[in-house]
Amino acid sequence: MSLIEKLTPEEEALIPVYREKWRAIALSTDRIDREKAGEAVKIVYEVIGLSKPEILFFDSPLAAFKSVNTNLKNSYSNLEKYWYRWNLPNYLLKTYHDLFIKILNFLGELLSEDLFSSLSNELYFDLDICFFFWQQVIQHLITQEDIPNEVLSFLESDMRVEPEEWIQRCCLIEIGFVIFNAPYNSKGWQLLQGLVENCGWVILLRKFV
Repeated sequence: MSLIEKLTPEEEALIPVYREKWRAIALSTDRIDREKAGEAVKIVYEVIGLSKPEILFFDSPLAAFKSVNTNLKNSYSNLEKYWYRWNLPNYLLKTYHDLFIKILNFLGELLSEDLFSSLSNELYFDLDICFFFWQQVIQHLITQEDIPNEVLSFLESDMRVEPEEWIQRCCLIEIGFVIFNAPYNSKGWQLLQGLVENCGWVILLRKFV
C-alpha cells in the first residue's frame, strides 16, 4: 500500500479543529465540574477493581499539598503507606501508552515520513507550550510556601496524574481514530478522555488513618 503524501482539504481543515479543542482544554482556567470529575475518577477505580474512593477537591495543587502536610502531622516516615505505588498510576500509564503507541504505529504505516513529521510537529509545538506553562505556574506557587521537602518529593513523584501532560498525545490519538479511522480501545479512550477533559491534578493516596 502506498503511503499518503498529502492530506485532503477536508482532513487539513479538521487538524486545527482538534488541535484547538485540546489547546483550550489545556489552558482552561474554568472551575472543574466536580460531578464529572468525580465520575471520571470513580470509573478508573471501578475498572481496576478497587473500592469506591473518597474524593477530595481542592482549589489548587498547592492547597492539596498543604492538606497532605497537615494530615500527616509531620510524620513523614510512613508516607509510602498512603501511596498506591504501582497499581493505579501504572494502569493509567499503560492504558495511555497503549492507545498512543497503536495510533502512532498506524499513522506511521499510513502516512509518508514527511507528512507524519509535519503533523506531529504542528500538534506538539503548540500543545507543549501549554504543558510547560502550567509547570512554571506550579513551581512558582510551590516556592512561595513553606512546604517540607519530604512532602514535595512525595507529591512530585509519579503517583500524581497531571492531565495537561497528556494533552499532546490525546490530541494525536483522537485525530488518529476520527480523521484516519485508526483502530483503538474505546473503553480505554473513554477512561483517559474523562480524566483529561474533566479533572485537574489527581493525587492518588490511600485514606489517612
